[in-house]
Amino acid sequence: MEIRFETKAESQARREKEASERTPNERFLFFLRLMVEINKFQTKREKHSNNFILERKV
Repeated sequence: MEIRFETKAESQARREKEASERTPNERFLFFLRLMVEINKFQTKREKHSNNFILERKV
């Protein structure tokens, strides 16, 4: 793991350059690895929601 100290603009430019240098296959593999890494983080699941559901009763 590498820690970088850079501005947001520098970080974005570096990530765009890295992405443009990947082949389509490498981009797909990068995406799959990213999905695996993201799943390691626990998400907050709320029991109650402010959303409402419209149901059609037959």
